[in-house]
Amino acid sequence: MRKGKRRFIFSTLVITVLFMTITSVYAAKTSQKQVLPIYIAKGKKGIITPSIGKLVKQIREPMGKYKNEENLQQLIDRLKNETGHIYLSIYSETLEQQKEVKVLYDFLAQQEELKTRSELYLHFVYTPLNEQDVLFKTMPYVDTLNIDVQRLEDQHFIKYCYAQYKDQYKLILTDVVPIYYGADVSTGLDVLAKIYYDLPFDYPQIHQVFRQPSLQALPAKYDAFYKMLEEDLQVQYDPIQLQDLGESIDSDLLQFLVRTDEPVEYIEYKVNDAPAGQSFRYPYPITIDKALLHQGMNEMKVVMKVKGSDQYHVQDFYINYKGDIHYQERSARKAQTYPINQQPVYRKVNNKANQVYIPVLMYHKIKDQVAHTEEDQSMSVSTANFEAQIKALLEGGYTPINFKQLKDYLEGTSGLPKRPILITADDGYLCNYTKAYPILKKYNAQATFFVTSLYVGVTNEHEHFTWEQAKEMEASGLIDIQSHTHGHTLMNELNKTDVSYEIQKSFGDIEKYLGKRDVKVLAYPQFLHTSKVKEWASECGVDLQVTNLVSRYRPTATQKADIKRIHVSNDLSPQELLNQIKRLTQ
Repeated sequence: MRKGKRRFIFSTLVITVLFMTITSVYAAKTSQKQVLPIYIAKGKKGIITPSIGKLVKQIREPMGKYKNEENLQQLIDRLKNETGHIYLSIYSETLEQQKEVKVLYDFLAQQEELKTRSELYLHFVYTPLNEQDVLFKTMPYVDTLNIDVQRLEDQHFIKYCYAQYKDQYKLILTDVVPIYYGADVSTGLDVLAKIYYDLPFDYPQIHQVFRQPSLQALPAKYDAFYKMLEEDLQVQYDPIQLQDLGESIDSDLLQFLVRTDEPVEYIEYKVNDAPAGQSFRYPYPITIDKALLHQGMNEMKVVMKVKGSDQYHVQDFYINYKGDIHYQERSARKAQTYPINQQPVYRKVNNKANQVYIPVLMYHKIKDQVAHTEEDQSMSVSTANFEAQIKALLEGGYTPINFKQLKDYLEGTSGLPKRPILITADDGYLCNYTKAYPILKKYNAQATFFVTSLYVGVTNEHEHFTWEQAKEMEASGLIDIQSHTHGHTLMNELNKTDVSYEIQKSFGDIEKYLGKRDVKVLAYPQFLHTSKVKEWASECGVDLQVTNLVSRYRPTATQKADIKRIHVSNDLSPQELLNQIKRLTQ
């Protein structure tokens, strides 16, 4: 559960290195009940620190250079011509030499030519060699401490200085990692990534990092790394926090990171069970392809392979994607439009005006031979019986309609034929395409097939029609494909997040393969739902909800959130079907 939300934004690393502030989320599920901190970029909305926009420069020289009076005078002359923020960083290698740095700084701090220049902001920078080096405390003009960073182990000294001095001094870093590792690029990049991407988490008050120039050319991969940091300057990161509503995302900047100290071989990302990519270097970034997403709730999975082990950590969470996704238009329908004054002749339910039961037939399988078992007689209808039922309905004056027509009628914007009826089949079985569809085409009868999108085109214990076959059927103008959830999940057992995912993933797949829906209809698997689930379904954009079976003798009025069906079994003859419809409507 999420219990609040913190927002973090970028700090800026000045001169040639810029870094990002990223915030964390702790998801609930791992193979070891271990937390994997996951981060997401939310948008290019980062702010700029006050030092940006002003000239910021580091003058970094060894102490030995200024034992020469000529060099010292050149330094003074240079400073007199500088403007903006200048970080003067004179360093040495021993504690004894640090005393010489103090003497030099004392001298420069007294130079009136430097003190009176309004355009110059001179920062005296002291580089302590270790925890015992506190000579800077005797220099009141020193306002900045620098920490040289060569190896990963230098993070310990960064941590110490940050804890001790962050409130008294400005802290900066000087990056000499590429010089230290040189041609060992792989190790150097690993160290750089760990240092830079850890800074905003552990040391948010360190805003500036300077790069030490190298006397010889360094491998180009180092420059590529720094360029990547610079490109991330304006990216804002917010914490993904796990709660029932998922993390809302309205940006197309779909970047993820994982921050862990465990030895990692790689991290793999999955979106809605589809592979989204792998990452092999800390902090294991990935940019998610928008094509993997649908509007609404999406399931993210992060799989971490532990180095030198068969162990994996797996962590799931949801993101609520609110960005634009443009789907093609669905195939045109053959349906007729009825004037609003044309109304069904069915009897009013409880003698209330505009409340009638519109018959909705429910099929599952249509096949040539139906076994003489109770289950098969209930769930299947023979091909011959199905055709006879369709023929009897049409000859009896009933007109098959679609759910778009029903929605318009229930909303009072359109009428209906005298005896409207809806033909539906659940689960998307292949026989709906091979057996039912040819018959429906033969009689020019509209029908709706409710599919579980996870199983479209899948053969398990049942065969299901494919998206290509579904598209062919919709192109006829007679067939409408609607949702039976994504995984045929029992919706009464789910929380809001899972309900939203089941619905939005299902419609996302349907619209991706078949085009944008002009009406969204949900049929609940096994009719299981609650009043809360129905509310959540409406919030997900569902227009019509098919909820249950109608009573044989006491019909209820058809409503947008409560559409009831007639179960058609194989032992129901065409005449018995007509008689049942008449009992409910006359």
